[in-house]
Amino acid sequence: FDSINTGKVIECAIEQGMNPRMLAMAMQAHLAPRMLKVAGCVSKAIEVSRSILAGCRFSIGFSRSVMYQILEEVHSKMLPRTSYRLFVDDLSQYTRARKKEEVEIETIRATRIVKEAMEKEGLKISGKSTLVCSDKELERKIRRGLKAEGIDLEVKEVVKDLGVDA
Repeated sequence: FDSINTGKVIECAIEQGMNPRMLAMAMQAHLAPRMLKVAGCVSKAIEVSRSILAGCRFSIGFSRSVMYQILEEVHSKMLPRTSYRLFVDDLSQYTRARKKEEVEIETIRATRIVKEAMEKEGLKISGKSTLVCSDKELERKIRRGLKAEGIDLEVKEVVKDLGVDA
């Protein structure tokens, strides 16, 4: 939600048929100056040019409208062994194949394609993102391959997400 381009949200929402009046009313909340409140202290108003608010009923839809456009581009690159799932504003990438080499090559290619598509929209893969790999040897190969592509992404056998092993 933090780095999403609100102009892109508006463009996608209109393209996907959202009622313009509803969109205008919702965007007023997302584009309004924000104030931080901590321990009884309130900051000066902060003008925003990017990001959508978590907690708004439209936020997930706004995020998905942009991510679906990105995924449409990614799917057009023909990645037969890779699928994607979107959970709120988190993207999961699954690559399956019979041979480890196929998984390695397609995982690296798929990750590069997603990264490029996101960067094209002014988004970036979070520094907290991790690829989970169940094979130690493959984990090392994928990590090396991503590094060679200039992608700084963790590759681990197990990660914690919201305190739960994944």
